[in-house]
Amino acid sequence: MIGRPCVLKGNITVNTDGSLLLKTITNVKWTFTWSAVPEGLYKVRRGDLVQANGRCVLSTRPYTLVATKVAVLASSGGDSIRSADAGPLDAWATTLPKYFASASFGALSMPVDPAYNKVLTERVKLDCEGELPSGYWWTASRDANEWNLRRWGDAVDNDASSRLSENLDPYQHHVYLMPNLGMTSYGVMINDPPLRTWITSDPFYLPIVNTIHELGHNLGLAHAQGYDAAGNLQEYGDGSCPMGFGPRLSHYNAPNSYALGWTTPQAVLQAGDLQPGVWKPFKLRGLADSPVSSLQILPNTWSASGWQYQHSLWVSFRRATPNNTDAELLPMYRNKVQVHRWTPDVYGCNCGPTTLLSTLDSANATTWPRPGSTAPWDTASPLLVVRVSSIDEAAGAAYVSLCRKPTAGSTMCR
Repeated sequence: MIGRPCVLKGNITVNTDGSLLLKTITNVKWTFTWSAVPEGLYKVRRGDLVQANGRCVLSTRPYTLVATKVAVLASSGGDSIRSADAGPLDAWATTLPKYFASASFGALSMPVDPAYNKVLTERVKLDCEGELPSGYWWTASRDANEWNLRRWGDAVDNDASSRLSENLDPYQHHVYLMPNLGMTSYGVMINDPPLRTWITSDPFYLPIVNTIHELGHNLGLAHAQGYDAAGNLQEYGDGSCPMGFGPRLSHYNAPNSYALGWTTPQAVLQAGDLQPGVWKPFKLRGLADSPVSSLQILPNTWSASGWQYQHSLWVSFRRATPNNTDAELLPMYRNKVQVHRWTPDVYGCNCGPTTLLSTLDSANATTWPRPGSTAPWDTASPLLVVRVSSIDEAAGAAYVSLCRKPTAGSTMCR
């Protein structure tokens, strides 16, 4: 979610006392943070301040609006002023909880009870160098690498614990809002408690999508990979998933949604379900429409080369409607059928990377793999052909057929 500040709707009234207001909306506390960035730094221009009465006025202070609703919020750096009217925060107060409630089909809810959410209201100031009681240290002479991020997080936790007079260990998620230090965001995996997320407060970025990406790591997800046009595997190459490069809110892709326990496949297909040379039809529900959707295929059951027992292939339909989680899905993926490969990691948890192999429709790209193609996303096929017959957007259905070849080079499944 990247855009100019003027795109935000609503009213902001700025007080003159220089203090910072925490506005409670639906029992959740949110923050305005204004970052005073010198003109020219990061190519920031004057006039990026949303001010009174919902209109944009020129200012010498570019701004960053940051908000979160997870256990601990620490705002570090920048100048903070008080807002007496949090009108524009209405969207923020609903975006995160609504997203997770919708994407999980009610399986995940974000608690709003203050007993489960603590917000540190004051800005946290850290010295350029410091040492923790544990003996760990940090220094500003090093990059914003994982070492420094963790040590800064430790220092902020100590500060927050002191101010709140409370032990923070019971809180699962710690979210830190940072000034721009050359990084965008970072989140730890589910097997590394406490589950921390660092989000950069940048004048050009609203951190909702980054927050959902990093919280995805907290929930156990790895990156959503995909290939570029030259055939190179890109770490964030799947633009249809928050765990990839997707700049807009969208549903987690099919294997990631399954890994989270939010969706169940319509069918789990093994060798006995796909007889060689026989086309088998399926009617796919939209991934963002139903908790039961998509096809999970287990190629190792027919000894497909390069596909081991833990590997799976996924076929899903990315139906986009104004009211589902894929409403903002990029046009190149909207209302199309996707093929993903998923490899859970060596530790056996559901946190391995996903790889987008193909995006199909019923008009231009109807079949995966493309006949005769030597592209890596096509040669990855485990002797399986996926064909889209038709897509009914209004009815929310994609009609596809699968056919398994008995051997490489077989003329079947054409």
